[in-house]
Amino acid sequence: MRKLFLLSFCCYFLLNAHSKTNDSTKFYKNEISAFAGFVSWEQSFAIVGEGLFNFKKIVDPSYTVTIKMIHPVGVSYKHYFTKMWTITSSFSYARTIQNHVYTNPIYSFNKYADIYSLMVGAECHYLNKKWVSLYSGLSIGGFIWQERLDNKDGTSKSLDGFLAFQLTGIGVRVGKRFGGFLELGFGNSGIINGGLSVKF
Repeated sequence: MRKLFLLSFCCYFLLNAHSKTNDSTKFYKNEISAFAGFVSWEQSFAIVGEGLFNFKKIVDPSYTVTIKMIHPVGVSYKHYFTKMWTITSSFSYARTIQNHVYTNPIYSFNKYADIYSLMVGAECHYLNKKWVSLYSGLSIGGFIWQERLDNKDGTSKSLDGFLAFQLTGIGVRVGKRFGGFLELGFGNSGIINGGLSVKF
């Protein structure tokens, strides 16, 4: 009985060690992630246009505009053909709210812009270590710009479509199967974005 117990324990230990070894060297071909960004390129136009190039104050010095944002949030999927090359797809949402107030004469209105982006692309993971990978990439696609204007005359809505893109200058992912990542770039997903991902 004692020999059987010791034999069972040894078999369990060897199988467990073997499975851990396989897991540490396993090549996962799929990855899903959730991310949040900071200022998409469309939102940057609102900041620059209403800040640096706002000429309405010349006519009305008391004119003010308040900008609030929901920065880009989304989900993505990656398929690894090799450890170095992947194809990607992503969906993101962002929102910009502008409150315009004039005093000469007194007048105000609110402008809401909802941005829905869908993109596909590719990444090059040029550094792959056990816990860390570095990569760059480019995604292109389209986005829907849904705008609503609320003023004293009522509400008006418009819907437009434009080209979407995201250039990732450098990205870093830390972790093996489960990990976190941070990316620096420019486009619909934001100047900076990061999140959590799982490979399978």
